[in-house]
Amino acid sequence: MNAIAMLKDQHREISHLFDELQKDAGWSDLDARFAFLAKKLLIHLELEDALFYPEAENVDAARVGEAAGEHHAMRELIEDLLRVNPLLPQHVVRIEELERWAAAHFKEEEGVIFPRFREVVGVAILEDLGEEMAEFLALGGLDGEERRSVAAEAG
Repeated sequence: MNAIAMLKDQHREISHLFDELQKDAGWSDLDARFAFLAKKLLIHLELEDALFYPEAENVDAARVGEAAGEHHAMRELIEDLLRVNPLLPQHVVRIEELERWAAAHFKEEEGVIFPRFREVVGVAILEDLGEEMAEFLALGGLDGEERRSVAAEAG
């Protein structure tokens, strides 16, 4: 799978999880459902930061820098949300804020960063990067040095 297709699939999955969280606003398991969504979003952000953004930075450093800043802000909000009681009214408001941030971020990536990257690097690079990203996910988000270490141990 190519890198952009993989990231777009993750965008859709995360957006769907936000929709489900809003649709089924039962309080009983809100914390567990949000924790699952937060984990998916954090893994996505880590994947982009570790593998996609270093490559995309060569194509559009300014936009990638802005997107990386958005990642930082979303991580901070997620960490705050995971620390507070999910039954507090402001918790739901802040989840909605995170959803808006993620949606705007995904729109920017899909509308500007991804097309420009695809145009510059071509299909072969996208496929290679997609394979590296799949490996990253399979190893639970390990960085490059950790992946090499695990691969060397595996033989």
